[in-house]
Amino acid sequence: AVYADDLSATMLAGEQAELRIFCAPFLYAPVEKGMVCGFAQVVCGDTVLCETELLCANAVAADETQADTGWWERFLLWLDRIRGREIEEMQ
Repeated sequence: AVYADDLSATMLAGEQAELRIFCAPFLYAPVEKGMVCGFAQVVCGDTVLCETELLCANAVAADETQADTGWWERFLLWLDRIRGREIEEMQ
């Protein structure tokens, strides 16, 4: 992902800002270059100083050799992957 616009803000001496990124953990192909996939904010305390959209930097074609699965099957696959990662991290 890339920023749609520059993130910049004027702050007082001693203030500290935080970069917050909001996006889906993964996308399903096909993905188009320039497609909005989230947003980023620069925050100081409770104040949003600036924000911009996150755009997909590259296009990703769908793999036509794979059978299309429904949302339930994709959810179960995702859940299995998460469980597998949790088990690996615990060992």
